[in-house]
Amino acid sequence: MVRFCPKCGRDTERYPARPNAQHPGRTAGDCKECHKAYAAKQYAANREREIARAVAWNRAHRERAREQVAQWARKNPARGAAKVAVRRARKLKQTCGCCTSEQIAAFYERAHEQNREVDHKLALALGGPHCLKNLEALTPADHKFKTVNWDAPLIASERRRVRIRAA
Repeated sequence: MVRFCPKCGRDTERYPARPNAQHPGRTAGDCKECHKAYAAKQYAANREREIARAVAWNRAHRERAREQVAQWARKNPARGAAKVAVRRARKLKQTCGCCTSEQIAAFYERAHEQNREVDHKLALALGGPHCLKNLEALTPADHKFKTVNWDAPLIASERRRVRIRAA
């Protein structure tokens, strides 16, 4: 028997229905895409309440929350590296307007699949933007060589120059 999503009318065999949380082994009526759109709309309408609920849960279940974060980090090393890089770029105010975070995360994913490390052509510490145009995927050995022989000496000399100007 073919089932259809009541919201969009799609065939749930081609567009799988989401699992039913109350009844394991059964599916909910709507498809995953419709539920995702509904959940996003609900979150936007009740953002403050949802954040407060999540914070309360995290405080009540600290160890479980930490384990979930650690499990996610083990499962998604490339996305974790992308998040750290974005955070660093925001802190240095060196984000670009031309790339979305999803595009940059996808670049990190592709690099990880090829056993490569992502490097900034011009380091963030030297004023390079966190932008797809400034990212490159290098082998771990090439990345280490570039960092030790190129980036680190330039960053050190730039810091010395800034320290001298400040004095």
